[in-house]
Amino acid sequence: MELAVLETARGGILRRGVTVSRADAAIVTNIAADHFGEFGVSDLRALAETKLVIARPVAATGRVVLNADDSELVATGGKLKKPVCWISLDPRNPVLRQNLAQGGEGVWLDGGAIVALHRGEEQVITTLDQVPITLGGAARHNVYNALGVTALALAMHLDPEAVARGLRSFQGTPGENPGRLNLFEFGGTRVIADFAHNPHGMDALVELARALPAERRLIILGQAGDRDDQAIRDFARSAWGARPDRIVLKEMEKYLRGRVPGEASGILREEFLRLGAAPESITRADSNSRRCGWHWPGHGQETC
Repeated sequence: MELAVLETARGGILRRGVTVSRADAAIVTNIAADHFGEFGVSDLRALAETKLVIARPVAATGRVVLNADDSELVATGGKLKKPVCWISLDPRNPVLRQNLAQGGEGVWLDGGAIVALHRGEEQVITTLDQVPITLGGAARHNVYNALGVTALALAMHLDPEAVARGLRSFQGTPGENPGRLNLFEFGGTRVIADFAHNPHGMDALVELARALPAERRLIILGQAGDRDDQAIRDFARSAWGARPDRIVLKEMEKYLRGRVPGEASGILREEFLRLGAAPESITRADSNSRRCGWHWPGHGQETC
């Protein structure tokens, strides 16, 4: 068997469309506010319609996998003229249940088990305590990913036991999944590294961080310059949910995207201060240096 797994970015769809002529399955896991104002997309409904373009090349015998817990996907994806396999963290989700009652397929979480109804047969694929990337279910966004990949694999006629082996063996390490929920231990300090770059992603990371015991929390973050001021402030508000004791704002020289150095990090700093962070708890750091105490335009000298 030969498989090609393609990640189709929102920006790529808007620039070039979907160039694949046929697919056996496609998935959209969620719709969240990001990149508004680009290519005429200004709200969640337009973003959902953009992402669902990937359903067009799916064959009539294929499946479009959608998240039944996402209201925008339910509203927009429910109109597709293609077979839909719904996924959900709630076995009683009404969209999921209705689809199953009408002979459709679904993958859901029941207690700590990943359960699938595929070709009329309901079966337990595996349990969350055996799926490393979910951290026993604490990483809820990766539970959704596990449900989604299960649905995709079954749609491509892979054996359920092979799907279970894949879920059990895939590790969230820098080698297997770089930049996505990588956990490190340094002398009693736990470090989570993740590429969360919008409020929705940061919310998921904060939810996980708050589930882990900690005496103190430090957060290091930056933001690309192509987000508008409000989006950058929203990002800070999401990160503030972790209630960090220390905040390091990194400069991202490769992602200035029209802003001057210190501008995006300055907006983050202003929002953290507005939320209640103490000025002395915030440090600015240059991405190319391990030092801190860099001059912050308009704010004097910051020190560690």
